[in-house]
Amino acid sequence: MPLTFGEIREIVAPYAGRAGKCPESDEVARFSRTVMENLLYTGAQAGLKRVNVIAVKGCIALPQEVEVVLKAKINNRVANIQNQWFSFHSVNTAWERDCCPAGEILIENGSYTPLAYPLPPDGSLIGAMSSCCEDPDANIIIQGKDPTGRLVYTLFRGEQITGEKITLTNQAIKYGMVQFAEIESVLKTKTNGYVDLFAVCPKTNGRRLIGSYTPMEQKPLYRQYKLVSRSCPPYVEVSMLCRVRLKDNYHDNDITFFDNVLAVTMAAQRIQAEDNNNTDVAGYKNQALTDLLNKESDYKKINGSPVDMFFPLSAGTIKNLI
Repeated sequence: MPLTFGEIREIVAPYAGRAGKCPESDEVARFSRTVMENLLYTGAQAGLKRVNVIAVKGCIALPQEVEVVLKAKINNRVANIQNQWFSFHSVNTAWERDCCPAGEILIENGSYTPLAYPLPPDGSLIGAMSSCCEDPDANIIIQGKDPTGRLVYTLFRGEQITGEKITLTNQAIKYGMVQFAEIESVLKTKTNGYVDLFAVCPKTNGRRLIGSYTPMEQKPLYRQYKLVSRSCPPYVEVSMLCRVRLKDNYHDNDITFFDNVLAVTMAAQRIQAEDNNNTDVAGYKNQALTDLLNKESDYKKINGSPVDMFFPLSAGTIKNLI
Protein backbone atom coordinates (compact mmCIF):
# COMPACT_ATOMS: atom_id res chain seq x y z
CA MET A 1 0.00 0.00 0.00
CA PRO A 2 1.19 3.55 -0.68
CA LEU A 3 2.51 5.51 2.25
CA THR A 4 0.84 8.55 3.74
CA PHE A 5 2.85 11.72 4.22
CA GLY A 6 2.67 11.15 7.96
CA GLU A 7 4.18 7.68 7.58
CA ILE A 8 7.02 9.11 5.48
CA ARG A 9 7.70 11.70 8.18
CA GLU A 10 8.09 8.88 10.73
CA ILE A 11 10.45 6.95 8.44
CA VAL A 12 12.76 9.85 7.57
CA ALA A 13 12.80 11.67 10.95
CA PRO A 14 15.92 9.81 12.26
CA TYR A 15 17.88 11.06 9.21
CA ALA A 16 16.76 14.72 9.17
CA GLY A 17 19.63 17.13 9.79
CA ARG A 18 22.88 15.74 11.16
CA ALA A 19 21.40 13.58 13.92
CA GLY A 20 17.64 13.30 13.37
CA LYS A 21 14.65 15.42 14.35
CA CYS A 22 11.21 15.03 15.93
CA PRO A 23 8.74 13.62 13.34
CA GLU A 24 6.19 16.37 14.13
CA SER A 25 8.66 19.21 13.50
CA ASP A 26 8.54 21.58 10.53
CA GLU A 27 12.11 20.56 9.68
CA VAL A 28 11.04 16.96 9.19
CA ALA A 29 8.08 18.07 7.04
CA ARG A 30 10.45 19.96 4.73
CA PHE A 31 12.93 17.09 4.77
CA SER A 32 10.15 14.63 3.88
CA ARG A 33 9.28 16.67 0.80
CA THR A 34 12.95 16.74 -0.21
CA VAL A 35 13.07 12.94 0.12
CA MET A 36 9.95 12.55 -2.03
CA GLU A 37 11.38 14.85 -4.71
CA ASN A 38 14.54 12.76 -4.73
CA LEU A 39 12.53 9.57 -5.16
CA LEU A 40 10.34 11.09 -7.88
CA TYR A 41 13.34 11.92 -10.05
CA THR A 42 15.39 8.75 -9.49
CA GLY A 43 15.38 5.56 -11.57
CA ALA A 44 14.42 4.57 -15.10
CA GLN A 45 10.70 5.26 -14.53
CA ALA A 46 11.31 8.53 -12.71
CA GLY A 47 8.15 10.60 -12.49
CA LEU A 48 6.03 8.25 -14.65
CA LYS A 49 2.70 6.73 -13.63
CA ARG A 50 -0.29 5.22 -15.39
CA VAL A 51 -3.47 7.09 -14.55
CA ASN A 52 -6.91 5.56 -15.05
CA VAL A 53 -9.85 7.96 -15.25
CA ILE A 54 -13.46 7.83 -16.46
CA ALA A 55 -14.43 10.12 -19.33
CA VAL A 56 -18.01 11.45 -19.15
CA LYS A 57 -19.41 12.35 -22.57
CA GLY A 58 -15.88 12.68 -23.89
CA CYS A 59 -14.59 14.95 -21.10
CA ILE A 60 -12.16 14.26 -18.26
CA ALA A 61 -10.69 16.26 -15.40
CA LEU A 62 -7.12 15.54 -14.36
CA PRO A 63 -5.88 15.62 -10.74
CA GLN A 64 -3.33 18.21 -9.71
CA GLU A 65 -0.57 15.58 -9.45
CA VAL A 66 -0.53 15.16 -13.26
CA GLU A 67 2.03 17.45 -14.88
CA VAL A 68 1.72 16.30 -18.50
CA VAL A 69 0.06 13.44 -20.39
CA LEU A 70 2.52 11.61 -22.66
CA LYS A 71 0.50 8.70 -24.07
CA ALA A 72 -3.09 7.55 -23.81
CA LYS A 73 -5.57 4.93 -24.92
CA ILE A 74 -9.32 4.41 -24.63
CA ASN A 75 -9.96 1.10 -22.92
CA ASN A 76 -12.36 -1.39 -24.45
CA ARG A 77 -14.88 -1.25 -21.62
CA VAL A 78 -17.60 1.04 -20.45
CA ALA A 79 -17.19 2.31 -16.89
CA ASN A 80 -19.65 3.34 -14.20
CA ILE A 81 -19.26 6.35 -11.95
CA GLN A 82 -19.61 5.13 -8.39
CA ASN A 83 -17.03 6.04 -5.78
CA GLN A 84 -13.79 6.52 -7.69
CA TRP A 85 -12.39 9.42 -9.66
CA PHE A 86 -8.89 8.30 -10.68
CA SER A 87 -6.20 5.81 -9.69
CA PHE A 88 -2.42 5.68 -10.11
CA HIS A 89 -0.67 2.49 -11.22
CA SER A 90 2.83 1.38 -12.17
CA VAL A 91 3.66 1.33 -15.88
CA ASN A 92 3.18 -2.02 -17.61
CA THR A 93 5.22 -2.74 -20.76
CA ALA A 94 2.41 -4.42 -22.70
CA TRP A 95 -0.04 -1.66 -21.80
CA GLU A 96 2.37 1.10 -22.83
CA ARG A 97 2.97 -0.57 -26.20
CA ASP A 98 -0.73 -0.22 -27.06
CA CYS A 99 -0.89 3.52 -26.31
CA CYS A 100 -0.89 6.40 -28.79
CA PRO A 101 0.70 9.84 -28.42
CA ALA A 102 -1.54 11.87 -26.13
CA GLY A 103 -2.36 14.40 -28.88
CA GLU A 104 -4.10 11.68 -30.89
CA ILE A 105 -6.49 10.90 -28.03
CA LEU A 106 -6.85 14.06 -25.93
CA ILE A 107 -7.24 17.80 -26.45
CA GLU A 108 -6.81 20.25 -23.58
CA ASN A 109 -9.70 22.69 -23.87
CA GLY A 110 -8.09 25.40 -21.73
CA SER A 111 -10.78 25.43 -19.06
CA TYR A 112 -10.81 24.42 -15.41
CA THR A 113 -13.43 22.82 -13.21
CA PRO A 114 -13.85 22.28 -9.45
CA LEU A 115 -15.53 18.93 -10.12
CA ALA A 116 -14.26 15.49 -11.06
CA TYR A 117 -17.52 14.79 -12.93
CA PRO A 118 -20.30 17.10 -14.12
CA LEU A 119 -23.69 17.41 -12.49
CA PRO A 120 -26.59 15.41 -13.94
CA PRO A 121 -28.35 17.29 -16.79
CA ASP A 122 -31.41 18.08 -14.63
CA GLY A 123 -29.30 19.25 -11.67
CA SER A 124 -29.23 17.81 -8.16
CA LEU A 125 -28.96 18.36 -4.45
CA ILE A 126 -25.43 18.14 -3.04
CA GLY A 127 -24.05 15.84 -0.36
CA ALA A 128 -20.62 15.98 1.31
CA MET A 129 -18.70 13.55 3.51
CA SER A 130 -15.26 13.51 5.13
CA SER A 131 -13.24 10.34 5.64
CA CYS A 132 -11.99 11.45 9.08
CA CYS A 133 -13.12 13.14 12.27
CA GLU A 134 -13.18 16.88 11.65
CA ASP A 135 -13.08 20.06 13.70
CA PRO A 136 -16.49 21.63 14.46
CA ASP A 137 -15.87 24.46 11.97
CA ALA A 138 -14.86 22.21 9.04
CA ASN A 139 -17.10 22.90 6.06
CA ILE A 140 -17.42 23.08 2.30
CA ILE A 141 -19.22 25.84 0.35
CA ILE A 142 -20.81 25.07 -3.02
CA GLN A 143 -21.27 28.10 -5.29
CA GLY A 144 -23.24 28.11 -8.51
CA LYS A 145 -26.66 28.53 -10.12
CA ASP A 146 -30.07 26.98 -9.55
CA PRO A 147 -32.27 25.54 -12.36
CA THR A 148 -33.63 29.05 -13.11
CA GLY A 149 -30.11 30.33 -13.82
CA ARG A 150 -29.91 32.52 -10.71
CA LEU A 151 -26.93 32.53 -8.36
CA VAL A 152 -27.54 30.54 -5.21
CA TYR A 153 -27.68 32.46 -1.91
CA THR A 154 -28.50 30.79 1.41
CA LEU A 155 -28.64 31.57 5.11
CA PHE A 156 -26.11 29.93 7.43
CA ARG A 157 -26.58 30.59 11.14
CA GLY A 158 -28.50 33.75 10.35
CA GLU A 159 -25.96 35.12 7.86
CA GLN A 160 -26.51 35.27 4.09
CA ILE A 161 -23.70 33.67 2.09
CA THR A 162 -23.01 33.15 -1.59
CA GLY A 163 -23.68 29.48 -2.27
CA GLU A 164 -24.57 26.75 0.21
CA LYS A 165 -22.41 25.76 3.19
CA ILE A 166 -22.33 22.13 4.34
CA THR A 167 -20.66 21.18 7.61
CA LEU A 168 -18.42 18.10 7.60
CA THR A 169 -18.53 15.20 10.03
CA ASN A 170 -16.87 11.81 10.32
CA GLN A 171 -17.98 9.39 7.58
CA ALA A 172 -21.54 10.74 7.63
CA ILE A 173 -23.02 12.37 4.53
CA LYS A 174 -24.50 15.80 5.13
CA TYR A 175 -27.07 16.91 2.55
CA GLY A 176 -27.75 20.39 1.25
CA MET A 177 -31.23 21.77 0.60
CA VAL A 178 -30.62 23.59 -2.70
CA GLN A 179 -30.88 22.04 -6.15
CA PHE A 180 -27.89 23.12 -8.23
CA ALA A 181 -27.99 23.16 -12.02
CA GLU A 182 -24.40 24.41 -12.27
CA ILE A 183 -21.46 24.49 -9.85
CA GLU A 184 -18.97 27.28 -10.54
CA SER A 185 -16.65 26.99 -7.56
CA VAL A 186 -16.02 24.98 -4.41
CA LEU A 187 -14.51 26.44 -1.22
CA LYS A 188 -13.30 24.05 1.47
CA THR A 189 -11.60 24.52 4.81
CA LYS A 190 -8.46 22.51 5.50
CA THR A 191 -9.57 19.14 6.81
CA ASN A 192 -8.15 16.05 8.49
CA GLY A 193 -9.36 13.69 5.77
CA TYR A 194 -10.40 13.49 2.15
CA VAL A 195 -13.78 15.06 1.37
CA ASP A 196 -16.16 13.50 -1.17
CA LEU A 197 -18.84 15.51 -2.94
CA PHE A 198 -21.96 13.80 -4.31
CA ALA A 199 -24.83 14.68 -6.62
CA VAL A 200 -28.02 13.51 -4.91
CA CYS A 201 -31.20 12.71 -6.83
CA PRO A 202 -34.14 14.37 -5.00
CA LYS A 203 -36.57 11.67 -6.23
CA THR A 204 -34.64 8.44 -5.54
CA ASN A 205 -32.06 9.73 -3.01
CA GLY A 206 -29.41 7.96 -5.10
CA ARG A 207 -26.00 9.59 -5.14
CA ARG A 208 -23.11 9.86 -7.60
CA LEU A 209 -19.57 11.09 -7.02
CA ILE A 210 -18.82 14.52 -8.50
CA GLY A 211 -15.72 15.55 -6.53
CA SER A 212 -12.98 14.29 -4.21
CA TYR A 213 -10.72 16.72 -2.36
CA THR A 214 -7.51 16.19 -0.41
CA PRO A 215 -7.13 17.58 3.14
CA MET A 216 -5.10 20.64 2.08
CA GLU A 217 -7.25 21.68 -0.91
CA GLN A 218 -9.24 24.85 -0.27
CA LYS A 219 -10.28 26.06 -3.75
CA PRO A 220 -9.92 23.07 -6.10
CA LEU A 221 -9.56 23.56 -9.84
CA TYR A 222 -8.63 20.87 -12.36
CA ARG A 223 -7.61 20.99 -16.01
CA GLN A 224 -10.19 19.67 -18.45
CA TYR A 225 -9.50 17.54 -21.52
CA LYS A 226 -11.71 16.25 -24.32
CA LEU A 227 -11.41 12.98 -26.20
CA VAL A 228 -10.72 13.29 -29.92
CA SER A 229 -12.82 10.21 -30.70
CA ARG A 230 -16.52 10.87 -31.35
CA SER A 231 -17.62 7.24 -31.15
CA CYS A 232 -17.09 6.69 -27.40
CA PRO A 233 -19.97 5.72 -25.12
CA PRO A 234 -21.12 8.26 -22.49
CA TYR A 235 -18.91 6.66 -19.82
CA VAL A 236 -15.60 5.09 -20.83
CA GLU A 237 -12.33 4.40 -19.02
CA VAL A 238 -9.20 6.11 -20.33
CA SER A 239 -5.63 5.14 -19.41
CA MET A 240 -2.80 7.67 -19.66
CA LEU A 241 0.96 7.56 -19.24
CA CYS A 242 1.64 10.71 -17.25
CA ARG A 243 4.59 12.54 -15.84
CA VAL A 244 3.55 13.34 -12.31
CA ARG A 245 4.61 15.93 -9.75
CA LEU A 246 4.33 16.57 -6.05
CA LYS A 247 1.53 18.73 -4.73
CA ASP A 248 2.30 22.11 -3.20
CA ASN A 249 1.24 21.04 0.31
CA TYR A 250 0.76 17.74 2.13
CA HIS A 251 -1.29 16.82 5.19
CA ASP A 252 -0.21 13.81 7.25
CA ASN A 253 -3.22 11.89 5.92
CA ASP A 254 -2.40 12.62 2.27
CA ILE A 255 -1.60 9.51 0.23
CA THR A 256 1.70 9.75 -1.68
CA PHE A 257 3.04 7.98 -4.77
CA PHE A 258 5.54 5.96 -2.73
CA ASP A 259 5.12 2.51 -1.22
CA ASN A 260 8.70 1.24 -0.86
CA VAL A 261 9.85 1.83 2.73
CA LEU A 262 13.43 0.78 1.94
CA ALA A 263 13.64 3.28 -0.93
CA VAL A 264 12.35 6.08 1.30
CA THR A 265 14.88 5.17 3.99
CA MET A 266 17.80 5.03 1.55
CA ALA A 267 16.89 8.38 0.01
CA ALA A 268 16.81 9.96 3.48
CA GLN A 269 20.15 8.37 4.39
CA ARG A 270 21.74 9.67 1.19
CA ILE A 271 20.62 13.24 1.86
CA GLN A 272 21.82 13.05 5.48
CA ALA A 273 25.23 11.76 4.31
CA GLU A 274 25.50 14.77 2.00
CA ASP A 275 24.60 17.11 4.89
CA ASN A 276 27.39 15.48 6.93
CA ASN A 277 29.85 15.85 4.01
CA ASN A 278 30.20 12.07 3.82
CA THR A 279 30.52 11.89 0.05
CA ASP A 280 31.49 8.19 -0.09
CA VAL A 281 28.36 7.08 1.79
CA ALA A 282 26.19 9.52 -0.21
CA GLY A 283 27.48 8.13 -3.50
CA TYR A 284 26.96 4.54 -2.40
CA LYS A 285 23.43 5.23 -1.17
CA ASN A 286 22.56 7.05 -4.39
CA GLN A 287 23.71 4.14 -6.56
CA ALA A 288 21.99 1.59 -4.32
CA LEU A 289 18.76 3.60 -4.45
CA THR A 290 18.87 3.85 -8.24
CA ASP A 291 19.49 0.10 -8.56
CA LEU A 292 16.63 -0.66 -6.15
CA LEU A 293 14.12 1.52 -8.02
CA ASN A 294 15.18 0.12 -11.39
CA LYS A 295 14.78 -3.47 -10.16
CA GLU A 296 11.37 -2.61 -8.75
CA SER A 297 10.37 -1.01 -12.05
CA ASP A 298 11.52 -4.05 -14.07
CA TYR A 299 9.58 -6.36 -11.75
CA LYS A 300 6.37 -4.38 -12.17
CA LYS A 301 6.80 -4.15 -15.97
CA ILE A 302 6.42 -7.90 -16.50
CA ASN A 303 3.62 -8.45 -19.01
CA GLY A 304 0.37 -9.17 -17.21
CA SER A 305 1.99 -8.40 -13.88
CA PRO A 306 -0.28 -9.26 -10.94
CA VAL A 307 1.47 -6.65 -8.79
CA ASP A 308 0.43 -3.58 -10.75
CA MET A 309 -0.04 -1.19 -7.84
CA PHE A 310 -3.33 0.57 -7.13
CA PHE A 311 -2.89 3.99 -5.59
CA PRO A 312 -6.15 4.95 -3.85
CA LEU A 313 -5.98 8.70 -4.33
CA SER A 314 -9.66 9.18 -4.99
CA ALA A 315 -13.04 9.23 -3.35
CA GLY A 316 -14.40 6.33 -1.36
CA THR A 317 -11.06 4.54 -1.04
CA ILE A 318 -9.41 6.38 1.83
CA LYS A 319 -11.11 5.83 5.16
CA ASN A 320 -10.15 5.71 8.85
CA LEU A 321 -6.70 7.20 8.43
CA ILE A 322 -6.73 8.72 11.92
